[in-house]
Amino acid sequence: MARCGRHRGSVYRNLGVLADIGVVQAIAGYPEFTRYELDEALIGHHHHLACMTCGALADFALPPDLESQLEDAVAAIAKRARFTASKHRLDVVGLCRDCRTP
Repeated sequence: MARCGRHRGSVYRNLGVLADIGVVQAIAGYPEFTRYELDEALIGHHHHLACMTCGALADFALPPDLESQLEDAVAAIAKRARFTASKHRLDVVGLCRDCRTP
């Protein structure tokens, strides 16, 4: 088992390198989960549903008209804050089906 720990460190170093060159991106999870996925340039723009109990993460895309409205809202918020936005991510935090109490 100790041997596995050495390899895990190598995996995370490699993920860091892949993130630095724009192949993958870190996706913050809940409660203490971090996920990595291919960069949006490779798989397309999307958003996430994040379970705050188990850390499950599900992708979703908005219809084009809603995505456009979201882009407009982000641009307006950035302008008011004198911030230059280059992209956005939307993570909806809640409980997945398995963690939700009946």
